[in-house]
Amino acid sequence: MASRRAERRRAAREARRAVERPPAERGPAGPPAAPPPAGAGALLGILVGTAAFALYALTACRTIFGGDSAELALAAATFGVAHPPGYALYTLASGAWVQLLPWGDPALGANLASALYAALALGLLAGLLLRLGTSRAAAAFGALALGLGATFWSQATVAEVYTFDLLLLFLTLHATLSAARATRPRGTRRPLGTGGTGRWLALGALAGSWLLHRPVNIAYLPAVGILYHSAGGSPPGRRQAATLAAGLVLGVAPVLYLPWASSRDPLLDIGDPESLARLWVVVSGGPYRRHLSLELDALAWGRVRGYFAGLPRELGLGCVLAALGIVAAWCRGRALACAWIAMAVAGLVFAALYNVLDVDVYFLPSFAALAILAALGVDALQSRAGPRGRGRLAPLWLAAGLVPLPLGFAARDLSGERFARLLAEDLLSSIDDDALLFLEGDTSIHAVWYLQGVEGAAPDVVVFSAGHAFPWYVEQLRERHPDADWPALASGRTAGAADDTAAFAREVLYRLGAERPAYHSFTVRPQELLAPRGDVRYASIPQGLTQRILRTGDEQSVSATCDRNAAFFARALERLGPIPERVGMEATSILLQYAIAAAESAKLLERAGRDAEARELWHAVLRFDFDRRWEEVRRDARRAGIELPRQDLEREALQRLGK
Repeated sequence: MASRRAERRRAAREARRAVERPPAERGPAGPPAAPPPAGAGALLGILVGTAAFALYALTACRTIFGGDSAELALAAATFGVAHPPGYALYTLASGAWVQLLPWGDPALGANLASALYAALALGLLAGLLLRLGTSRAAAAFGALALGLGATFWSQATVAEVYTFDLLLLFLTLHATLSAARATRPRGTRRPLGTGGTGRWLALGALAGSWLLHRPVNIAYLPAVGILYHSAGGSPPGRRQAATLAAGLVLGVAPVLYLPWASSRDPLLDIGDPESLARLWVVVSGGPYRRHLSLELDALAWGRVRGYFAGLPRELGLGCVLAALGIVAAWCRGRALACAWIAMAVAGLVFAALYNVLDVDVYFLPSFAALAILAALGVDALQSRAGPRGRGRLAPLWLAAGLVPLPLGFAARDLSGERFARLLAEDLLSSIDDDALLFLEGDTSIHAVWYLQGVEGAAPDVVVFSAGHAFPWYVEQLRERHPDADWPALASGRTAGAADDTAAFAREVLYRLGAERPAYHSFTVRPQELLAPRGDVRYASIPQGLTQRILRTGDEQSVSATCDRNAAFFARALERLGPIPERVGMEATSILLQYAIAAAESAKLLERAGRDAEARELWHAVLRFDFDRRWEEVRRDARRAGIELPRQDLEREALQRLGK
């Protein structure tokens, strides 16, 4: 009789605990899942994070990479100001990491910082899943699904801001769960609005840092609020709200770094945010709002289709299990399912409406939400297998999560990637020491800036980027090169608009080109830059990876230029080595520049009667597999609404070779 009463009392205690436990900690359908052992989340997070960092460090790029990566590495190495929204906290954290790793290329330190952020993010993700009540095998599977995805892995091996963004996101989610438990839990008598001051301060600071890092993160705030509700959180009281506000102020405090850094006049000082007006433009990401469209046009639907088509590459088996995870989360609590669905949908919608080339990185918060749902799906399947079956299935889930590792290793291994550095070095070796160099394209501009700012290469070369031709940029150029005859912006006009930019670039060429040799890269559209001005006419002649700009009356020895080009490409092609069949978009754009430059030099050699040397360069053009790579760039450009012309450089090469 006594034993029966004891059993009834024990059952009643378990029922009360199940009611008091927030829905996020309850198991799938059926009996509530047992909470993880104390310290299990920390131990699993450490194991996942350590393994991830080892993988990303092994495959990290050893020097500067294409796109914005070289710019962010320059910002970290020199504590400069990166492009909007400035990435103040990221620059401070990465800069400190670079200073702690004084050996090797500073760009390597910036790349390893991304690896560190990615590893910490995955460790936090595993811990978050345990807090949501999943098994350790399911938590590990969710972390592997995200961490071995194509886009996440690619951002963990170069200096970029997206793994840092996910790190702040997962920290904010952990703080949200902690703050929810600091309010009045359901089924208790704690007064509303008391307790948990430190947790609310942490939530405010982390949320503020997360929103400051990328203002677009405001789109994910509804998902965070739903998660707070699903964890049993109650509306905060006055004291908690005040603490949260104080934390938000603390979280956005790193914004003060931007005007301080700008006042030091670093080489990288995008937006020159010393005044309040310019600081707001930078922090709010003003120059990039033009890419955001509110119309679901054909381009947006194309990105949506690309999102779903790429899910197997981004999540592996997790893309299937995420659907089951929605059902499992719904069984635990509808709000929990809605939180992750809201985050996934918000990431998809924003990226679909954002007209840029590298749109895949903007899907990452959506991929993270799907990885969480996939882990919940794994846990639901495990719960149906019973206690014994759960232990037997755990190794299978870990093996399934590791499947993308051998499949994607070769494609994601950037340890031998040097194309951006070679491009920058070859651009500078193609010109004179005191030249004026017109550049377009993020990879070319940022890579050359990095060599100038970090390594002190070609300090007298004036680099002009038409895409940055805003008043703040013109002011900086005047300060850095006070002896040059810089033109003034026309009254009432500002460089930055398409017509103003072209006109200002032509004026820069007219004035500074009279004082120093002028060049432009093959990414610059010469028809806009070289338009006649009065009685001055322009022509161009290929010189290495650039075109030498000649004015009326200038003389250029064709024979000497041919000698220089032949020597340049003999060295450049040897340094490039075997051309990989498959490379990323950034490397593809670099290889296309080499191919176009080689073709133009081959034509010059033919005009000079040096047919044997010209044939060597035409053979080199064929090595670059130009037509296929150009079509890849055209397809990527269409995703941003840019239509590039067709190119038949390979056919021309075959014709010149008589094939």
